[in-house]
Amino acid sequence: MPKTPPMTKADVKLGKTRLIDAATRSLVAHGVSQTSLAKIAEETGVTRAALYYYVTDRADLVFQVYRRSCELLARGLEEAVQSQPLAIDRITGFVSNVLGPDAPDIASITEIGILNPADKETIQGLHEGVIARLSAILKQGTESGELRPMDHDVVARTVISLIGWVPYTCFWTERMARSPIDKQVVVLLLNDLLTQGWSKDRAAPVSVQTLNLQDLVTQITPFDRDSLAKAKRERILATAIRLFNWKGIDTTSLDEIAAELKVTKRTLYQRVGDKEALIQACFDHSDWIWRHIYQPVDAQALDGRHRLTGLLRNLALAQQHTDLQPLRAMRSLEAYAPDNQSYLRKRVGGLTRAFYQLFEQANEVGEMRDVHHGLLRMIILGASAWLTGRPQNVEERVKLQTSIEVSDVLRLGLKAT
Repeated sequence: MPKTPPMTKADVKLGKTRLIDAATRSLVAHGVSQTSLAKIAEETGVTRAALYYYVTDRADLVFQVYRRSCELLARGLEEAVQSQPLAIDRITGFVSNVLGPDAPDIASITEIGILNPADKETIQGLHEGVIARLSAILKQGTESGELRPMDHDVVARTVISLIGWVPYTCFWTERMARSPIDKQVVVLLLNDLLTQGWSKDRAAPVSVQTLNLQDLVTQITPFDRDSLAKAKRERILATAIRLFNWKGIDTTSLDEIAAELKVTKRTLYQRVGDKEALIQACFDHSDWIWRHIYQPVDAQALDGRHRLTGLLRNLALAQQHTDLQPLRAMRSLEAYAPDNQSYLRKRVGGLTRAFYQLFEQANEVGEMRDVHHGLLRMIILGASAWLTGRPQNVEERVKLQTSIEVSDVLRLGLKAT
C-alpha cells in the first residue's frame, strides 16, 4: 500500500486557513459555547486527529480565530489609509474592506474570557493596536475640520463594534426571518450612517431624560428578609450574566459562578436552580431590565422626539452597569433547551417591534432621515455591543459621556455638521 505523502507547508497553511474560516463562521453564528471541534472537523473534512495537528483545544482555536480577526482588521484599516486621503473615506473604506463580499469572515472579540492569560493579553494587545490606529485617524479628521468633535477612543471602539456586529446580526436575521440577507446592502447603510447619521437635523439640540438605573437594583431594607433574598438573587443573576457574556454560557460552569460570588454551588441551586433554570432566569432578568428602560422613554412627552436617542443612551448606561448588564440574548439561544427556544425568540421579537415603533415615531415628527427601518434595526444595537465587556470601575460621569458618544455615532455620523 503506497504511503501518504507528507503535507507540504502550503498544505498546512491551506488546512489551517480552512479550519479558522469554519471556526470563525461558527463563532459568528453561535458564540463560543456552541463552537464544537467535532462539528468543525466534520465541516472541513478532517479527522479529529488531524484537527489537533492545528489546535490543542477549543480555547486555542478561539485564540487563533481572534488573532486572525485582529490581523484582518489591521490590514483592512491600513489598506484604506493607503488608498484614501480623507478621514471619512478611510473609515468607510475600512468598513468595506473588512466586510466586503470577497473578504474573509471575522469574529467579534467578545467571549475573550475563555482564553488563558497569555493568549488573552496577546489578543487585547492586537485589538487595542487597531483601536489606537483608528482613533488617531479620527483625531486627524477632527483637527482638519473634516470630522465633528468626538471622543476618538470611544468612537473608534464603536466603529469596530459595528463591524463585528454586521456578520452576527445578518446571520440571526436570516435565521429568524428564514429569508436571505444581502450583507452588502447592510454595509452600504452602515457607511451612510457613519457618514451623516440617521438624524434629519444634525444640529438640533437633544432633550433626553437619563434614568437613575440604581433605582432598578433592589435595596436591602433592615430586618426585611424578602428584600435581602431578592437582592441576593439579583447578585447571582448579575454575576452569571457578566461571566456568560465574558466567557460563553456552556463554557462557564456553576462552580465558576459560585467561586466568583464566594458562595457554594448549593446556594445557587437554592436561590435560582440548575444551569438551565439559571440561563432562563438571566434572560428574564435581562428582559426585565430592557422593559424598565423602554417604558419610561416611551412615556416621555417631547411630541415623540428623541425617544430613540433616550432609549439608546439608557441602554448603553445599563450595559456599563455592574448589576444591570443584559445578557447577549441571541448568543445564548442555542445553549438553551430546544423546547424553550421559541420563548426566547418571542422575547427578542418584542424588542424588534419596540424599535420599529420608535423609528416610526421619529419619522412622524421629522426627526429621522429616510432610512430602511429593517436594516437600521439590524445595525443599531451593534454600536453599544462592546460596552458589555468594558471594565466596571469607571466613573459615572464617564459612563454617561460614553453613552452619549456611542449613541451619537449612528445618530449624527462622523462628518462635521
